[in-house]
Amino acid sequence: SYIDTNGLVSQFTGGQEFRNSTIQTVNFPNVTTFNNSILNFYNCVFLTSVSFPKLTRIWTQAFQLCTSLSTIELPLLTTSGFYAFANTSSLLVLNIPKCSNLGGSSTYNNVFEGIKIGCTINTNISLKTNNEGGVDGDLTYAKNTRLAIVNFYNNDGSYNSTL
Repeated sequence: SYIDTNGLVSQFTGGQEFRNSTIQTVNFPNVTTFNNSILNFYNCVFLTSVSFPKLTRIWTQAFQLCTSLSTIELPLLTTSGFYAFANTSSLLVLNIPKCSNLGGSSTYNNVFEGIKIGCTINTNISLKTNNEGGVDGDLTYAKNTRLAIVNFYNNDGSYNSTL
């Protein structure tokens, strides 16, 4: 485990910080961004719990292949890179209610490729119409091929609708 009790770390900058490690739990209360760093927790198959209450941006493959993660709470995340949550095969709930950018474009960017069938994704209402008036391509993929339940939330945190 890595528990940053004193909140000394505010960003990841190099990438691959924990890639392929046997880490199980992380808590970084003051990390705001994975700044241009990729593969941060890639293939951490024992990782069961993450806490990043101030995180606003993650990059490519941040949690890809974290097959033991069941819940990811990123309440302030606004931007995710492509493949960010791919192949999180135990993921039950992904809470990203402020996220307005999945994978860098409104088309399909493999953000949710291979996620657990039937998982719940709570995200921002802006992704409901950002794809030329239609739903973001990654959410469409999650709904149509992974049977995800996609809930949209307004900017004030109130529930809006379900896809």
